[in-house]
Formats: sequence, structure tokens, C-alpha cells
Amino acid sequence: MTAEEMRGSTDETLKRTMLTLFSHIGQKSINSFLQDLIKGRPTEVHHMNGLVAAKGRVAGIPTPLNDEIVRIVERIEAGQLSIGPENLGLLEGLVQVEAAAQR
Repeated sequence: MTAEEMRGSTDETLKRTMLTLFSHIGQKSINSFLQDLIKGRPTEVHHMNGLVAAKGRVAGIPTPLNDEIVRIVERIEAGQLSIGPENLGLLEGLVQVEAAAQR
């Protein structure tokens, strides 16, 4: 996607990005992050979402979604949660709160 295509509200940008991503990789593709979880290997969650959260703390910018993604993945890695789309429900409340805060 071009920088111009990425402009717009967060919801619009996310929708365009997800539609573009799914149209390129389809639903049968398994990214390396998910492959690590399936194989029981440590993920890069601390180097990706954890880094975003750490940079946000330094800048004084809350990153509740990234913070929660790290917690969820840690729980999966620890065997406290199974791998599955039901974990998206753990983020749903945060997404609604963030959407309300941006209005």
C-alpha cells in the first residue's frame, strides 16, 4: 500500500490494510508468529508489540492494545490460553474504548 492509501481514520486504515493483506495472502497462510505459537517456540512478541509499548511509555503515549497483545501471547506461551480466534474477544473491549476515546 502507498502512503496515500494509509491516510485516513484509524478504522478506515485498519479495514483497508486488513482487506489488502487478506487479498494477498489468503486465509490459509500461517505467518511466522503463529507458526512459533503452534510449534511451542518463543515468539517475537516482546520485540514487536512489546517494543511499541515500551516506546509508548517513554513518549507518554498509552498503548493498551499492544500491552494486551503481549499479555495474551505470554499466556498462550505459558499454556494458560489455547491458540484460537476466541482470544480476539480479549481485545474487543479495548478496541471499543479506544474508538470511543477518538470520537
